Order: sequence, then C-alpha cells, then structure tokens
Amino acid sequence: MSFFSKVIANVNLCFWIMVVMRYTEINKLKTSSEVLISGPIQSTVVVLGMISIALNALFLSISGIQKMRGKSNEVSKWLMAFCILTFIVQLFYFFY
Repeated sequence: MSFFSKVIANVNLCFWIMVVMRYTEINKLKTSSEVLISGPIQSTVVVLGMISIALNALFLSISGIQKMRGKSNEVSKWLMAFCILTFIVQLFYFFY
C-alpha cells in the first residue's frame, strides 16, 4: 500500500498541474508563441491527470475497506486528506 500511495500522490499532483495548465492555456494570448511545457511532457501530465480520478477512487475504496476491517493503515493522514480533497475537486471538475 505504501508504493500505491506514492503513485497516487504523484498522479494527484499531475491532476493539479493539468488543471493549472488548462487555465493558463485558455488565458494565454492567441498571438503569443510561448510554450509553457514541451509537448511530450505536457501530454504525459495530461494523461496522468485524466486517469487520476479512477486511481484515486480505487485508492480511497481500498483504504476505506481496510479501515472498516480494522487493519492498520500505512498511509499518512496528510496524504489521505490530500487524496480526499483532490477526489472531491475531481468529481466537480470532470462531472460538472
């Protein structure tokens, strides 16, 4: 679970970077030829940001099942809070 929680933290960070990139690209002037992030890196971040909701839901489900069974959770509290907050934002971002 420790490795999976690190993967989830990185994927959630990619989601937040994807959101920031989207709004900076929308607000960027049409005449500007600046590139914020190169193509392959940008596409990788976007793909990881898009699949983050599925991985985050899986992670929170597994953590909830472990909590209900009474097993000790190896994930730190700040990471769980970050995942729950990110999942709520993801639900609004993707579905509303």
